[in-house]
Amino acid sequence: MKIAKPIFYISTFFCILNILFSFHLYAKELCILNRGVAFGLEFGQEIPISIFLLLLLSFLVYRLEKDIRYLILSISILGLSNLLVRIFLGNVCDYISLLNISFNIADCGIVLTSILTSGYLLLSYSKE
Repeated sequence: MKIAKPIFYISTFFCILNILFSFHLYAKELCILNRGVAFGLEFGQEIPISIFLLLLLSFLVYRLEKDIRYLILSISILGLSNLLVRIFLGNVCDYISLLNISFNIADCGIVLTSILTSGYLLLSYSKE
């Protein structure tokens, strides 16, 4: 898969963009504050859960082959942007709202890259 590495670079760009948008829109009070983890689910321990998930993904990056490594790393870097925003602002800043669902570009990237990663895994295992 020749697009795995470019996806990582695009994810890094969206990570930085998400942080900049979040801080800017938070200062102007133009974002929806998301206290939960995924889809607004609240567990009360969002930062430790996020750190655990990033550590788990980092372990996978270390153990997996080259192409899938870049895809997992892309998901990690996008998740890291939300974690950094949560640490500095206390919440994740969601600034896109569609059909009563609020999210940010890091969330979009995580979902799209997860779908791509799942497809890659399904196709690579079906060839064996």
